[in-house]
Amino acid sequence: INASGASTYTYKTGTNIITPAGNLSYTVTGSDVNGCINSAAGNVTVANPTVTVLQSSSIACIGTSINISATGANTYSWTTGATTSTISVTPTVNTTYTVTGTDLNNCSDTQTISVTVNQTCQDVWPGDANSDGAADNLDVLELGLHFTQTGPARASTSNTWQSYFANNWTGTLTNGSNVNHSDCNGDGTIDANDTLAIYNNYGLIHTFKETEQTVSNPQLSIVPDQTMVAKGTWGTSSVFLGDPTTPINTINGVAFTVNFDQSLIEPNGFYIEYPTSFINASNQNLKFNKPDFSNGKLYTATTHTNNVNVTGNGKIAVLHYKIISTLAIDAVLNIGLVQVKQSNSAGLLSPLTAGSATVAAIGASVGLHELTSGNTFGVYPNPATNFATIQSTILLQKVELISVTGQIILSEPVSGKQHQLNLNTVANGVYFVTVTNEDHTVQRKKIVVQR
Repeated sequence: INASGASTYTYKTGTNIITPAGNLSYTVTGSDVNGCINSAAGNVTVANPTVTVLQSSSIACIGTSINISATGANTYSWTTGATTSTISVTPTVNTTYTVTGTDLNNCSDTQTISVTVNQTCQDVWPGDANSDGAADNLDVLELGLHFTQTGPARASTSNTWQSYFANNWTGTLTNGSNVNHSDCNGDGTIDANDTLAIYNNYGLIHTFKETEQTVSNPQLSIVPDQTMVAKGTWGTSSVFLGDPTTPINTINGVAFTVNFDQSLIEPNGFYIEYPTSFINASNQNLKFNKPDFSNGKLYTATTHTNNVNVTGNGKIAVLHYKIISTLAIDAVLNIGLVQVKQSNSAGLLSPLTAGSATVAAIGASVGLHELTSGNTFGVYPNPATNFATIQSTILLQKVELISVTGQIILSEPVSGKQHQLNLNTVANGVYFVTVTNEDHTVQRKKIVVQR
């Protein structure tokens, strides 16, 4: 405590040097050479940062990383040498970690936390390849990252849904767990055989699993190849990822769920195929399909196995469905894409927006049928620049230009067998031309606008 203005000073605390353990009030009395006195009071406020340390787990399986975070200060210094608020550690023995946090007043607080290493963890669940607590199509994306990798086999090579001990392999999963989780069947090799465990245990959970959210404004879109499908016949819809103006960047794999109205579909008459595409250029992707017909769902995924990211857009899949032959009325088949996630070669998952589509299921209407080879139409030139000509063998009633997301771009009435579309205001991209003829038949063709 520094005082001035007098000859001698008396301190209430007995000394002008104090070390307060908490907030403190003090008084200083000063005397001058004439014996006159005066007093002054002051306060000391003690600011102590309280550092709190949190860890993702107090027990770590050997070879597995956990996160430790500190809060309550402005800067941090760990015994590991790190200066961030959160550190990731992979201890091989029981370890105590210490952090010192310093606030803006240069006051500090030190805390310690201990991590116990379990050398014999039983934490491998067949089908939970990414160690997130559930078996689902996201596990297929993790398999693709470690495809063909080998390590010590488990004592049991069962796919039964239970926890197993597995010796550590070299490497970690995207979330820091040991890569041995991706050897789903425990045979010592990560390959397509491990998808059987995912298939058998699909949807089973062994820890809390965050609920997925359905999204819209599609980056993954679905476009029916036929607007109407008669009862007892097969129809198809194309699945597109991205478009020429907004391609999908840095993608290694994609997983999603297809919802459909199973009451309009023949038993088990719904499946998906993955043709050659920008994401499956050599047709060597790891593919996964699990139908759940009774609940109207199809779980699916496709991923690279060479850990190479690509960027692009276009058709990546085809859905096939057969309308039930006993359909007695006209109905609308709804098909939706939900829970879509892309992964990159580092295993980072990102949600993608997804779309839906409707198809007319024809069970009773007379005169509504798909165009046959005798009633076809043509579109030229294709690719088109500013104009496209539609030529039909029978009279047309209407021509529509539809985006791959299902948006009607142009809709024009027609009287005759030929019509010209003005594309000057249409952006470059892939579209569909849909024609309605005088007998109400409908057909659709793809057109590319490219200038």
